[in-house]
Amino acid sequence: LPKHVVVASLRVENHHEDLRIGIASDEVIGTYSVNTEDLLEQAPENVPHCIGMLRHDDRLALVIDLRRLLEVFPGPSI
Repeated sequence: LPKHVVVASLRVENHHEDLRIGIASDEVIGTYSVNTEDLLEQAPENVPHCIGMLRHDDRLALVIDLRRLLEVFPGPSI
């Protein structure tokens, strides 16, 4: 089972309330400031909502585009 839930809030046009998104994951690195040297524009082909990756120590973290995520998973899903 996932150990963490990442929650984001996204303002959507033509909606009165913000959309809240939860993503279950095995590991969460957290939020931190990065520079362009840390961002890789390459993304896994099988993850269409990923727009790149960030270097974090000796690992890579996915950069997720929340709007693309909603296109890939348009409704509630588990």
